Amino acid sequence: MNDLMEMNRRAMLCGAMLLVGATVIPAGCSLTDGAGRDFSFDAAQLALVTAMADTIVPKGDTVGALDADVPKNLEALLNNWASDERLEEILAGLGRVDEAANKTKSKDFAALDAATRLEVLKAHEVEAMKPAPEKASGEGGVTMMMGPPATDKGYAKIRELIVKLFYYSEPALTQELRYEHDPGEYISSVPVTPETRPGGGLSPI
Repeated sequence: MNDLMEMNRRAMLCGAMLLVGATVIPAGCSLTDGAGRDFSFDAAQLALVTAMADTIVPKGDTVGALDADVPKNLEALLNNWASDERLEEILAGLGRVDEAANKTKSKDFAALDAATRLEVLKAHEVEAMKPAPEKASGEGGVTMMMGPPATDKGYAKIRELIVKLFYYSEPALTQELRYEHDPGEYISSVPVTPETRPGGGLSPI
């Protein structure tokens, strides 16, 4: 689930600040591409996004994407942040997930049980996340770190946003991850116990 395609350092920092609710944004970062839009998922889209979020970050021993209200927060993000082009790209990527489900299982993705959703999404992702034939955006270290853009850019972006919206949420940072303040105290050795959780903070990398 580590997908950072098509993101240079500035875009990455802007995205991180947006997801944690920053109020002061450096010059060059626009968070209002969708300002004035009145977008909301229709019933079928909401069911699809909910099913996708629950499949990508399911509830386990701790919280999952639905506990963190990822579908609702994604809708708000698309309404207030996404450009018209990005919104169209993401909705097209969503539609292709349903197409894959109907092609292989003769049902909408949201109508499938959890195990079948995972089967369909894993198979779809093999094709969707293949490197696009066109030249990767960015140059030098950025290109090497991020890799080439995915064939299905809409799917790659919604997948990335679902994961980020979850891991930047309060439930994930307090229950799934152990919050690390940065900069913080230096501890040379940390005991690992069954209760030890991965660390998470405001840094996007």
